[in-house]
Amino acid sequence: MKNLTILYSSFKRALENCPNIKVIDSKNQFDPPSESRKKAGLAELREAGFEVEDWLGPVITLSKGNSMIYHVIQNRQNLGEGTFNLNNPQEFLAEPEPWIVKQGETEADRHLLQNVRVIDQPSVAQTFTGVVVDEHCLPLLPTKLVYCRRGSVYLMRLPFHKYYETLPEFMGLLNWQLLFTDADCKSPKLASDFEDLLRGLQAFKTFFPERDFQVWENKLKEKGLSSTVKS
Repeated sequence: MKNLTILYSSFKRALENCPNIKVIDSKNQFDPPSESRKKAGLAELREAGFEVEDWLGPVITLSKGNSMIYHVIQNRQNLGEGTFNLNNPQEFLAEPEPWIVKQGETEADRHLLQNVRVIDQPSVAQTFTGVVVDEHCLPLLPTKLVYCRRGSVYLMRLPFHKYYETLPEFMGLLNWQLLFTDADCKSPKLASDFEDLLRGLQAFKTFFPERDFQVWENKLKEKGLSSTVKS
């Protein structure tokens, strides 16, 4: 796994220093990383019955309070927002979250959400990334992720451990997770979200010419969105 402290501190600092980004709120819990917190967290997960893996240690030091909210501004226009709030694995893996079930619009979604724990909760209603935890995964760590947007639940083609490396690729822009789902970019419910993701890429390539946005670009092309919206 890449150095998460460097990944997150790098893109958050870039956003904070960019004149086209209005940072509303930003919190860090990873500088410097806490070894004692990591050891305590891993011990708690072992006690809960999980076989912890090496990648989880850095995630524990990264999470719980690591968050950001920002707006993308260009030519006095708001082109979108970025928002994330990483929860602590030693808490969400060990404790069920009954309130999540109520977020699903359909019976099928509510059934799936019975086993979901929130790993990232942006400051937007009915929006979160969750990991599916049930008795079948123990003692192994869960791998399956879902993204809940406006009450609809989408399975993600991104494993749990890769989430923390992928978020920096999109600098935390709202709804980047949709690019890793089967969500239809032409759906009336989601079309504006996908358009915001394309506009965000176009703006960020201008704001941060030194950064590599190839992953973002490739995921948009997979959705057929490489030239749908002009900046």
